[in-house]
Amino acid sequence: MDMEKKNLIAQWAFDCRPVLGRFHLWLVDVEESWSKGEPEKGFSFVPQGLEKAFIMALAVTALGTRLFGKYGEGKGKDKAQVNRIKKDADAMSAYALSEALWYLTRGLPENHAVMVSIGEGLMPKGGETPDMGANPLLGFGRVYARPQVARFLDRRVSWLINDPNFTWDDFYQHIRAANITLWGAAVDTLENTTRFAVGEPTGPLSVFHLFDQPLRISRPYEGYMGTLILPKKVVETAAFDSILINYHTPREIVFKAIRKTYPQIPPERIHVWTLGGQNRVQRIGTLWEQWRALGVHVCEDGYLLPWTGLRVFTDSGTYAPVFAVGVHKDKEGNDHL
Repeated sequence: MDMEKKNLIAQWAFDCRPVLGRFHLWLVDVEESWSKGEPEKGFSFVPQGLEKAFIMALAVTALGTRLFGKYGEGKGKDKAQVNRIKKDADAMSAYALSEALWYLTRGLPENHAVMVSIGEGLMPKGGETPDMGANPLLGFGRVYARPQVARFLDRRVSWLINDPNFTWDDFYQHIRAANITLWGAAVDTLENTTRFAVGEPTGPLSVFHLFDQPLRISRPYEGYMGTLILPKKVVETAAFDSILINYHTPREIVFKAIRKTYPQIPPERIHVWTLGGQNRVQRIGTLWEQWRALGVHVCEDGYLLPWTGLRVFTDSGTYAPVFAVGVHKDKEGNDHL
């Protein structure tokens, strides 16, 4: 191992010592890779050391959940047993991330705090067992900061939720008057619990988004959103023709923008990865038919992506398709979108 590699490991171990120390972990090796370039001084508003600690917190959450979250134990079990295992996995992931956040935020700059505003943890979903009860969006605390800062924010979060006369503007002004910097987080400690519970090799993720401001604050709720993810070039091509592309744009118009952007790609090599299954026909079946009428390939469950060797799954929603969006070449050199 050369000196540069040793220094890289040492820097990560030093910056991540609160997380590694809490879970009694020894950092043996580190590999860094960047999807877009390589920034010289970090890639966000968070100090470089804290960036590494947040990344490590997610890595520890993923590892701990895989080892102790009953991965694959729901295979062949009935729905009630699978739901029980899913809740256990959720609890493990929520515990791991909560502990990691608590320890790493001891090193936040003065008067800074991280508040988990949106997320999932131990919250039961429709049709699942209600025995765990409903928690406020997450199975762990919302505010991570030094005690005096956390207590200050916790009181105001309570007022914001329970006092109709205390508004978001009041909340914001109180934070400004106290010179507190509040970072908002959106978390899913274990995305795709069903696939995790039955032992599928792809799908489960630990997700942590950090923003430089607080997000929505409310009582527990559950919602579902439809998204249309396209390459930036397609959206820009449509914009030049004064067309706004969003989820509600008729798919024929989206298709025309795709063909204008990538004229070399025929319809059959345009692949749409979307949720599938009989229970979703009523909700989004019309979208499938719009795409198929244009000659586009709507991916079936188990379809092998020609450029990755991974199989598509359509049984549950996930972040995974986002990472596949773009132009790819197959073994014959043909472009696919």
